[in-house]
Amino acid sequence: MVVLWTQSNRTGSTYSVTILTQRRSVASDLCTNRMLLDMRMNMGPTDRMMRLIAALVMVILFFTGLVVGPLGIALLVVPIVFTATGLTASCPLYLLLGIKTTNP
Repeated sequence: MVVLWTQSNRTGSTYSVTILTQRRSVASDLCTNRMLLDMRMNMGPTDRMMRLIAALVMVILFFTGLVVGPLGIALLVVPIVFTATGLTASCPLYLLLGIKTTNP
């Protein structure tokens, strides 16, 4: 249940607009504390290092001019994601798929 708006009038009566939800979505699962705790670290050191090296190679390929056009633009976007996930040791896609590459 989500309360969107609550208001009290002069007589003390309270009115509220609520939305009742029965189905849970992936977005609501990501907002729960359990999912946020699981998202802290789901990548091992080898996975992180491979992502950071791949990001570096993609950036070098773009700036040396070996890859241009739409593929070149993608080679600038993907390294941003790889670097962010590599530095934080947390991959949202791994979370959705239930993959964890950390040591047990």
